[in-house]
Amino acid sequence: MTVAGTTANGTFQYRLIMTSTASDCAPDTSAISNLTVAPDPQISADGVNASICVGGTATFTTTVTGGIAPTFAWQYNNGGTWANVSNGLPAGATYSNQATKDLTVAGTTANGTFQYRLIMTSTASDCAPDTSAISNLTVNPDITVTTQSPDLTECVGDMQTITVTVNGGVGTVDLQWQRFDSLSSTWVNIPGQTTNTFTPPSTVGGVLGYRIVATNAVGVSGCQQFIGNEIKVYINAVSGGTIGFDQVICIDGDPDPIGDIPAPLQGEPGNTSAFKVTNNDAAASFQQKVDGNCENVKVSVKEVQSILTSNRTAYQFTIEGDFTANYLWNNGLTTPSILVEKNDKRNYDVIVKGENGCESTIKMSPLAISSSSK
Repeated sequence: MTVAGTTANGTFQYRLIMTSTASDCAPDTSAISNLTVAPDPQISADGVNASICVGGTATFTTTVTGGIAPTFAWQYNNGGTWANVSNGLPAGATYSNQATKDLTVAGTTANGTFQYRLIMTSTASDCAPDTSAISNLTVNPDITVTTQSPDLTECVGDMQTITVTVNGGVGTVDLQWQRFDSLSSTWVNIPGQTTNTFTPPSTVGGVLGYRIVATNAVGVSGCQQFIGNEIKVYINAVSGGTIGFDQVICIDGDPDPIGDIPAPLQGEPGNTSAFKVTNNDAAASFQQKVDGNCENVKVSVKEVQSILTSNRTAYQFTIEGDFTANYLWNNGLTTPSILVEKNDKRNYDVIVKGENGCESTIKMSPLAISSSSK
């Protein structure tokens, strides 16, 4: 028997009865035969798009009904030609579950938008295949900072702004400015500084470091956090509009120009071509106050001539103590030694943190600093 054209879905039972008109021939009845009529294959919940960064992972999920023992094949549109997915197309792509209703794509290294679709077929009689709507995979470049401000040099009280330009990523990119903490040797978030521009404070002379951190929205696969290069801000403690230090000049003489005294420079004497000690013990020129619990800590002071100060006489401050430590001067320097111009009358403080857990603060106050003359 042939059954054709059934439009109702379901399972229908059939049997065969065999009889004979001959004398004493008993009829026979076959076992039941089931005819299952299923709807044609149908794909729904399809055409869903995904966005990732290069190297990320995306999964396309569909809902399927109908067909009998259906088979699945995911295809990729390669320049206008649809073909079953294959590793390496597009560049870097690897596929898993491509013979199921859900496809996973990982590792794509090419930027762009790529098209996928699902073909669902059934070998049962008259089951028409179904093709899903197109799903788009958009692969974005990772976050990058394409431009950022160079290092800055300014005077105390100046308000120069540093700027970065951020590209890449998917959707919202969160920005956070950080400063370098010399005592802990770590980068610390600056509260409230979450745009592409930042105006660093310049209330104290020294050298400070800043950088931008860019992070993509949570849940975007493959999008890596970007950390910008350090931007150094050199702050000259000589304020604009004043002479940098007290001077004694003759009638009709000209004072040294503003800024003639540079900000203190770090350096380690020992290179005889760079440093010449002119007074091994100049500590009498300063009062130093030590607070804290680090043993035998003090600042030694020498008069030196240095190419770092244009061969003018300067003071070299060096921290001494029976321990290994980290240092932070109030001008931002983190070395055990700094150079200070001899005519610089500012106070200098340093925080000393020993690896043994001790901590001390030393305050250096000038008592008698000679003046230059003409």
